[in-house]
Amino acid sequence: MRSSHNSGRRCHGSARVALILAAALSCGIPSEAKEMPTIADKTLVAWVYLANVDQKGGSVLTLDDLSGRFDGIVFGEISPGKWMAGSDRWQRTQRDQDAYPAETASPEVRVQMAVVYCGTEVSLYRNGEPYARYAVQSPQSFQPESAVVMGLRHLEAADRACFAGAIEDARIYNVALAPEQIAKIQPHQASDPEPLAWWSFQEGRLTDRMGAFPEALLIGGARLDSGKLFLDGEESYLVAAPEGVLSRRLSATHKTDELAGIARRHRLNLLADPQRPTYHFVAPEGLCMPFDPNGAIFWRGKYHLCYIFQDERGHCWGHASSTDLLHWRFQPAALYPAPGDVDKGAFSGNCFVNKKGEATILYHGVGAGNCIATSTEDDLIHWTKLPSNPIVPNPKEGDPN
Repeated sequence: MRSSHNSGRRCHGSARVALILAAALSCGIPSEAKEMPTIADKTLVAWVYLANVDQKGGSVLTLDDLSGRFDGIVFGEISPGKWMAGSDRWQRTQRDQDAYPAETASPEVRVQMAVVYCGTEVSLYRNGEPYARYAVQSPQSFQPESAVVMGLRHLEAADRACFAGAIEDARIYNVALAPEQIAKIQPHQASDPEPLAWWSFQEGRLTDRMGAFPEALLIGGARLDSGKLFLDGEESYLVAAPEGVLSRRLSATHKTDELAGIARRHRLNLLADPQRPTYHFVAPEGLCMPFDPNGAIFWRGKYHLCYIFQDERGHCWGHASSTDLLHWRFQPAALYPAPGDVDKGAFSGNCFVNKKGEATILYHGVGAGNCIATSTEDDLIHWTKLPSNPIVPNPKEGDPN
């Protein structure tokens, strides 16, 4: 292993791994793992097949310090159809990419991409030919407890954009390679200098051949086949780390990160909808027929609003509360079909305060008739359906009008 000619600065982060557990598959670890150096000057190289040139924001090879900082070979994040050196908040990324050549390779054509970090200079090469070169103010060093990601741009990427295609070979050199050295490197063949880390994916092997990142996980639909890592672009990726780094973090991050990831993806989907109102109340569920608000009431200092939505239970009344009619807190469903209920769900209705001082919902119970539910709680979380429901049954066939 060759060392970098720059010592680099040691970084210490919180080592938080985000969203790496939903469909994790652990693989074998080499018996002799290398002691990881701090990585300053470096070269990232990958041989890839793009599923399409319209994809945006995935990475074929990323170094991630587990604290939000990363360097990687990213496709189409800023300029559609173009490669770039991705980084946290584009700190080491050239924003003006007008001069970058657009990628034209079909899915059957293999492309070699390399990014070289030498001091404050960043250079990109496509199939051994210069692609882009520029200077940065502050190069990024990576401490021994860093991870490698293929597919996802980096582990805390908010958009969760992933590369779609196949990776045949990927390497990290902890030295800035010269252009002629990059041009000579061939997939599945050893090189001089030897890489710090090397994934050739031959014989179904997922782990780093050099032993620098011996722990590896496949996420989502990522799979190995015919000597390649296939990624479908749907949150499928590979993550690898030095020995013990992932295993020390799995149990602590699983539940929190899985739920946080679900919330993040849902929020991004809502923000990406140009037709979604910003200030008007909008139900968060996707299916809310027949799209009418119900059960509006001012109760003990708060406004409450219900709305019909559909889930696996059937027709339900969603519930939101607000103190100013602008900021809303979504509560558990107020009405939904439960075992033993006479109704099979709730259709339209209203809400008022009855003579007993109870908040009262009058609604049409599906398959039953008009029904009533009451609550006296401050936040109106739990509602009790009257045992005498339906108070006005649906007419039966043959009944007079």
